Amino acid sequence: MFVVLLVCLVVMRLSWGFQKGVITTGAVVLSLFGLTLAWRGLSARFGLRRCYLYTRGLVVTSTFGRVRHAVAWSEVTELKWMSNLTLLLAFHRFEIERRGAGRVAFLVLGWKPRLVEALQTQAGANGVR
Repeated sequence: MFVVLLVCLVVMRLSWGFQKGVITTGAVVLSLFGLTLAWRGLSARFGLRRCYLYTRGLVVTSTFGRVRHAVAWSEVTELKWMSNLTLLLAFHRFEIERRGAGRVAFLVLGWKPRLVEALQTQAGANGVR
């Protein structure tokens, strides 16, 4: 949509109000893209919001890098997985059902992250369906 608006701006030489709208939209899109890249870099550098996969379980950290959930594979009864792969956003959502405790849900961003395959392999090896 943004590219179409820019083409209209250049080719058709439309009114100033339309030009201000295109410039505002462009600034918003570029700033959101920049903030997304900055957050991705900072969170990867400082280990924020991560899922660490171990042989006997997994650990999910919070926004500030503290342990939010620690789950042993012996507690897990079911692993639910949903994917959303579109042009604008790609993520995988996992829900882990546990015995005697609440469910753990987390997102994995990206088209084909390594964590998805590793998590499914580890769950299958521990008898989780």
